[in-house]
Amino acid sequence: MLSLSARPPRPRTLSGRRRSVIERIKWLLVNFICAFVPSKKYRDSIRQYFLCHRIKLGVPRLPIKKRARPINLAFGFDRGYVRPTAVTIASLLANSKDRCVYNIYCIVDHSVTPDIKATLSEMVKALDRESTLIFLEANRDFDQALRGSWALGIYYRLMLPVLLPELDDIIYADGDVIFCRDLLELVSRAFNGRKQYCLKPWPYRPLVK
Repeated sequence: MLSLSARPPRPRTLSGRRRSVIERIKWLLVNFICAFVPSKKYRDSIRQYFLCHRIKLGVPRLPIKKRARPINLAFGFDRGYVRPTAVTIASLLANSKDRCVYNIYCIVDHSVTPDIKATLSEMVKALDRESTLIFLEANRDFDQALRGSWALGIYYRLMLPVLLPELDDIIYADGDVIFCRDLLELVSRAFNGRKQYCLKPWPYRPLVK
């Protein structure tokens, strides 16, 4: 007979450290498998398959914790990087509903046409009516910069102090990432009297400067 004062059994959950170790092992196995795949196309497909299994938009659901003012976020890209950046922005907005809104600044060049800008703006409004998408025209300060095989867009982040001198804080993100949650925790750490705050690749360990 079960006593009314008896506690129900606790569900088994993995600790944060154990979960991190398991994820690291999985990622090592994925890269080990990819080492024997000669085609880059199929290697990318394998990595994407495992990534999609780990990511589900809106899960876990976070408690509503509305931020009073928008978070400033910036991207820099040209026409060739429009689609990946659109996926990045969509993943962020889908995981930030009812918690925070964003002022999203996109530094672009002439290759990003008005039709592309309109499509991106419609996507943002469809996902979050309170967030705003603002396009900034890239200047020509880095036209002669050394970049090898990289696109000129890698330098657009360095234009932020000139293009947005009125802002006290802003987060820059590359257009090839997937956001699994909002940026509230990052903002609370990054803008706590620090001038710069960087994130290393997975496992995410912040570098404070």
